[in-house]
Amino acid sequence: MTLASRLMLVTVLPILAALGIVGIAAFETRDRIDAAVEETRVAHLLGMLQATGQANLSIGLALDQIGLMQARIEREKAADQAIVAIDVFGANGRAIYSTDRGALGEPVGEDWVARIADSDLWRINAGGDATFGVRLENDLGKPAGGIAVTVADAERADRSLGWALLIASHAGLAAILVGLVGALLAFRFARRMTRPFSRAADILTAPAPPAGREGAFDAAARAARTAWQQADQAVEVGLARLEALDNVA
Repeated sequence: MTLASRLMLVTVLPILAALGIVGIAAFETRDRIDAAVEETRVAHLLGMLQATGQANLSIGLALDQIGLMQARIEREKAADQAIVAIDVFGANGRAIYSTDRGALGEPVGEDWVARIADSDLWRINAGGDATFGVRLENDLGKPAGGIAVTVADAERADRSLGWALLIASHAGLAAILVGLVGALLAFRFARRMTRPFSRAADILTAPAPPAGREGAFDAAARAARTAWQQADQAVEVGLARLEALDNVA
């Protein structure tokens, strides 16, 4: 492996590794932000629906007596394409209001009912969708049921894929530019570093040593060449004398 190749590896590989790490970190950060934005958006919707339900429950109405709730959840679903379904269910685990009319009166998931024991926002991932929910309390402060909003996780996955492709394309372009610039700089630096050795080799081996400004390295090479030439001449003289002695004998 040449000096230029080694310099390219030492220069370019760490930069490419850094680009990869930055790209992965950017994608993960963007994905977390996207998930947080989705959760905030759904939490806001749940907060509004919860306020509507609580306002009616606080005056003594039962959950199945809030007639406007059905129209409200259908309107909210129509306004957001990412929403798969909105369900309002009682403490008995059956859907009282739902954007899926076929689910009315049907039992909801047992895990949904278990979550209404907690007053915090909850989330359950299942089948590629994410369901967020909050509980509703009656006028005595007891759990009367809950509201669940199911959103399609496929849309967020598509956005994540789009961001991944965008980051990968930018990182790939940056890697190409870094590779080209690094290769050029490494090549020029290698030439600069090896130039004295190349000149020394030319001085020692070329029929006509190159002219030009000389440094100490060049001077040493010329001195070595002169010494070799003098040694060759001395050897030739010695051989000639030996040959002459053989002829005399």
